[in-house]
Amino acid sequence: MPTFKQRLIAGMNRAAKRAGYTLIPHEIGINFYDDVRTILGGDPRVIFDVGANVGQTARRYAGYFPTARIHSFEPFPESYQKLAQTAAKFGDRVIAHPFGLGETTQTQTMYIAPKSVMNSMLPPAADAQTAWKDQVRETSVEIQRLDAFVAANAIPHIDLLKIDTEGFEMQVLRGAGDLLAPATIRMVLVEIQFGSVYEGQTNVSALLDFMAGHGYRLVDLYDKFRKTDPALLHCNILFA
Repeated sequence: MPTFKQRLIAGMNRAAKRAGYTLIPHEIGINFYDDVRTILGGDPRVIFDVGANVGQTARRYAGYFPTARIHSFEPFPESYQKLAQTAAKFGDRVIAHPFGLGETTQTQTMYIAPKSVMNSMLPPAADAQTAWKDQVRETSVEIQRLDAFVAANAIPHIDLLKIDTEGFEMQVLRGAGDLLAPATIRMVLVEIQFGSVYEGQTNVSALLDFMAGHGYRLVDLYDKFRKTDPALLHCNILFA
């Protein structure tokens, strides 16, 4: 005998057909936000936005996931000030933190590029094909471990951990310690660079092996970026 869910779906299909429409099942890989909901079975409740810059990602997530609480981390003071202004527009739904996440809790050197979205905890690579690598300046910022922050704030789980730290992604992941498992951190979205941009930047092969070792599977690639050459320059990789 068909279940209630099966009867409901059949009824919706019949109604759509009478109206001249066809219902198409959701396909993973087309829309990131829909994929998050599909994997979770609903909207995320807790999101970590690591490498928040001025809050552009937090703003999007707050719009797509209206019930989520978003923790946004940005260590560069100038960017953090703008992030805090963005967060204030969402009340307690977006919380801005004036430090970054990494493998060790300490003060570290941050390399400041002319465009803040390119700021990194890593210096530019010697062979980087970037016009700005000789214009980088240095500043000191605060870095904390993810697992220490979670323990101090009694956060029981993370639905989505987004990391966009310009090559520093592996250090952020290592700072999660034993929390890095699908049962505790349900999904991880990592920006990855394929060209040489930063000294010691995250290597995609090492990332895939590391995540597999922690029980994660690759879901899909999003926001793929190329120039005139067909080779992929960077993208976001979702693990679950």
